[in-house]
Amino acid sequence: MHDLDLIDLSGPLADAILETTESPIVILSPDGSIARFNKASETLTGYSAAEAIGRKVWDFLIVDEEIDAVRGVFEQTFAADIPTHFTNYWKTKDARRRHLKWSNKTLLNKNGDVTNILATGIDITDIESTERRLSEVQFELLHMSRLSTLGEIATSIAHELNQPLTAAASLIGAVSLTLKKKSNGELCPQIELLDDAVDEIRRASEIMHQMRDFVRKHKTTRTPHDVNKIVEEASAIALIGADAQKIKVTTNLGNNIGEAPLDRIQIQQVVINLIRNAIDAMKESPERRLTISTQRNDGMIAIKVEDTGSGIPEELKTRLFEPFVTSKDDGLGVGLSISKSIIDAHQGEISATNLNSGGCIFTCKVPAGGHDQLDDNS
Repeated sequence: MHDLDLIDLSGPLADAILETTESPIVILSPDGSIARFNKASETLTGYSAAEAIGRKVWDFLIVDEEIDAVRGVFEQTFAADIPTHFTNYWKTKDARRRHLKWSNKTLLNKNGDVTNILATGIDITDIESTERRLSEVQFELLHMSRLSTLGEIATSIAHELNQPLTAAASLIGAVSLTLKKKSNGELCPQIELLDDAVDEIRRASEIMHQMRDFVRKHKTTRTPHDVNKIVEEASAIALIGADAQKIKVTTNLGNNIGEAPLDRIQIQQVVINLIRNAIDAMKESPERRLTISTQRNDGMIAIKVEDTGSGIPEELKTRLFEPFVTSKDDGLGVGLSISKSIIDAHQGEISATNLNSGGCIFTCKVPAGGHDQLDDNS
């Protein structure tokens, strides 16, 4: 690290090398102040050499830990202990951030004293961005592959379960009919219970049918649909198992909500995702209340899902609908991103707000309207 190379930094050869290289080069004094700032450094940061020379190098850094580390090297342990290779984030004059990888060379005089530190940088911001995006695409493809497999399995299960459910409903219905004949039309508790059992079996069969439709591959089509009906069907699927978690569910579907031009399966996907997220958010809550509601206002139909969970963490609020952002230990963080893409494609909007009483409320808004509205937006 302590090379005894004697370099005349003020000579014409050094000037030519510094000013023609495409790599940012910064020459530092032993106290950490900038002594030279080549043209590539000016281009990268937007600061002129006149603005940079004389300032401490850590004035241009962003991350507090990196600022403290660099300042500590120069002020406490002296420049001779600067590592040969390291990376840090620099801020540009127009408030952008660039990630730089540095190679350092300590320059010494004849007596072995440090005269300068020559730092040569490589801007790896775009490279990292590309690598990160490729990684995200890989995760997304893996997730979609799992969803596709899960969809095929769910479709098969729904088909297989629907047959015994239908048979059970027919058998119980037959027993009920036989008892009714023997009782000469008089109602009794046993017959009422059997009729209730048939109703529940048919309800379960309908849920399986809806689930099969939900996971089945289909083309995106937007046709007028009753929004309340879509929310009811999606809720039936999403709330499976909610009773076991002791969640009190309240449904407030507004009157005269009407229709909206929607892809039914996609909107159901959004509603199911929001409800399941709300249920997950209340796992550790002493009070578990879930409210699903709809309302119509100013030509928009709003679907709201409100919970009494822990709310949205402060650090996630501004990035909540970005891909791969999640507060779940086992989550991939694509559900809300996909939901936003679906709502955006319907010329709507989706938002989330923490409640003062605890928990949060997600709101999806889509334009109301029937066939006329569909023609306008096609």
